[in-house]
Amino acid sequence: QSFWHIHECALTFRYQEYAKNFGLSFPEESPTQADYQRIIEATKDRPDAISIHSMLLRSMMQANYAPDNIGHFGLAYDEYSHFTSPIRRYPDLMLHRAIKAKVTNSQQPVMDFSLEEAGMQTSDTERRAEKASRYVESWLKCHYMKDHVGEEFDGVVTTVTSFGLFVTLTDLYIDGLVHISNVGDDFFVYDEQQQQLIGKDRGTVFGLGDLVRVKVAGVNMDLLQIDFDLKAKLQASQMNQTKRDQPKNNSAGKSSANKTSANKTPSKRSSSRVKGTSKKS
Repeated sequence: QSFWHIHECALTFRYQEYAKNFGLSFPEESPTQADYQRIIEATKDRPDAISIHSMLLRSMMQANYAPDNIGHFGLAYDEYSHFTSPIRRYPDLMLHRAIKAKVTNSQQPVMDFSLEEAGMQTSDTERRAEKASRYVESWLKCHYMKDHVGEEFDGVVTTVTSFGLFVTLTDLYIDGLVHISNVGDDFFVYDEQQQQLIGKDRGTVFGLGDLVRVKVAGVNMDLLQIDFDLKAKLQASQMNQTKRDQPKNNSAGKSSANKTSANKTPSKRSSSRVKGTSKKS
């Protein structure tokens, strides 16, 4: 006896309206792996790919450990257990015991708990480990950005809220908040359905996937928050042009700081969120 690593299929696409805002089509009911893969392949080279792929990830269910198999939707497997090397999770040990019993034609050790209980506990433990990992990652990102306060970067709007815009820096995959008070010289109204901030007087619109240039306004290490000031809304051709404006009299100091921070640069393979001055709704 051992666990299956199960992943339920998404019965409905919970972010279909978001997809429409990006000019994408997606089935309302029972999307398949092929539907997800089609969107990923079609958008992988778009400047707003970060927003789209994050949206797809949030639309899916969370995987769990359980004794009853229902398949793994994300991996498109009808049967999937779990294995990591080196062994570092209890489900790994359970699987090894089951394999040993099968190979040696022997009985597995008697457990004083049910597989259902063990599955629930190990799933919860996995969530806690992921939470701890995200905390450490956020700390490292904030620590890195402390050396870049006042500098400008290009990014993509990945979340729109009533209190501002969350922006992901395209070169660093670091997130921060442009508070609504720093979006522009206008009174902005939040359109929840369209996921946009709309200027009431001038009609300026900011939405998911918009390309922007921001300045790092501040970093709060206690709250693990990064704040941006919005400098400009960009076209794709403007990305990565004059993205940093370093004061000449600080160039030597910045060079030294960058060298000492080189080993702390966040990996581009990760894009977990660093919180802004207000919590996401």
